[in-house]
Formats: sequence, C-alpha cells, structure tokens
Amino acid sequence: MTYVNSMSERRVFDALRSWLVRQRFGYRSLFWITGVLSFFLSAAFDNLTTALLMCAVILAVGRDAPKFVSIGCVNIVVAANAGGAFSPFGDITTLMVWQRGVVDFLTFFNLFVPSVVNYLVPAVFMSLAVQRGLPAADELRIPMKRGDIQPFDSFREVARAEWDTLLFFFGVIMCVGGLGFIGYLAHLSTFTYLELGPTLANGIVGVLSAVVDNIPVMVAVLQMQPQMDVQQWLLVTLAAGVGGSMLSIWVHLLVNARFAGVMP
Repeated sequence: MTYVNSMSERRVFDALRSWLVRQRFGYRSLFWITGVLSFFLSAAFDNLTTALLMCAVILAVGRDAPKFVSIGCVNIVVAANAGGAFSPFGDITTLMVWQRGVVDFLTFFNLFVPSVVNYLVPAVFMSLAVQRGLPAADELRIPMKRGDIQPFDSFREVARAEWDTLLFFFGVIMCVGGLGFIGYLAHLSTFTYLELGPTLANGIVGVLSAVVDNIPVMVAVLQMQPQMDVQQWLLVTLAAGVGGSMLSIWVHLLVNARFAGVMP
C-alpha cells in the first residue's frame, strides 16, 4: 500500500491515464489495453488497488459512454482478480496461503495459464458488447513528478495506508478464529472436504467468495487445514481469487436488464 501510495503521489497513475486519453484509442482498444494492464499490474501490486486505479482511467475516457464504463469496469475487475491469483502477493488470499507455507513461492506461477484463461474467456464475450467509436478528445497533459528533486516524506505515505482495510482484516481473522475455537469449522471441514471431496469443496469456496468475501472464506479454509495436496491448494487459491468476479458480472447483467426494461 505504501509503495502504491508513493507512486500515486508522484502522479504515475495520473500520467498513465492522461496518456491513454490523448492517444485517441477506440473503445475496443481501451477495453483490451486496460484489461491487460490490470491483469499484470495486479500481480505486482494488488488486485484491489489495481482495479481502483484502472477504473479511474475508464471513468476518465468514457465519461460520455456509460455503457462502456459499465462493461469496462467489469472487465478490469475480472482481469485484476485473475492476475492476482497467480502471484503470491497479488491478492490477500494468495498472500495468506504463501505465509502459511502450504504452497511455495514459485509454485504459485503454475496458476499463470489458468489465470489467463479465467480472464480471456469472459473478456472475449464481453468485448463483443463493447461499442465502436472514439471517446471525446482530451489534450490535458499530467507530468510525473521527479523523485530526486522534490521533498518526499516516507512517513506521510505510510500514514496514508488504508488502515480501515487493515482493521477489517484483523476483525475477520479474529471472528473466523473464534468459530474455529468453538468447533464450527471442524464440523464444516468434515462435511465439505471429507464427504463432498476436496475438488467440489474448493469449487464451493469459489462461489462463496462471490457472495461473502474471499478473505474470510480463505481464512476459514486455512483454519480448517484440510489434508490436501499442492494441486488442491492451488485450486482453492484460484477459486477464491477469481470467484469474486462472478458478483461483478451478475450486477452488470442486472443493471443492464433493468435499463433495457426487462426487469422492473
């Protein structure tokens, strides 16, 4: 968070947004450019931070095209979740699995191809609905700041970290830990991973991550500590990472159905 805040303070992301707007890319080109950038940036930074930054780009270039903004933001969410799934620090869930020691650092990169597939398949279908044409021209240039001649306060950037998000993580871990201490997670683990099997159980984890949140779901799985091989741990990491994308797709479909008059 501190590193991203530092880059934001140096106007790196504002300059990127300004450059994309001035290049006069079409809507379909911007759809793929922002999606691919989100996929790889989320692996280096974080999927949440990447989605927020790239959605700001979509809002800037598509301010006169609300349908493009809607589908472009969904594309970014799908790309950021998929890109963060194959990196140990691309998502909180992958970070927790790595820190627990059940999956080695380099083993996460075995998820690169599945992550690409998880992004490209929905992106190809969504691209068919992207309108043609060019966004409104904007000649605003935002230069990046030079890091070697302006004063830079690293402590200020640490203070700008999202402490409310950190407190949320602490609260989730404490709540799930309480459920594990009482014994509920042991009963749930017996039903899901022993009776249903690890593959089906890990698929359910992906669906639950779209309804609840991937962080408490993954914390619960780590508290259960089911007996699984590395392939199954990679599966549950991928499922929890990309499962949340289903919620954005459902919301997009519902909103468009309402605007089209299909739903009241």
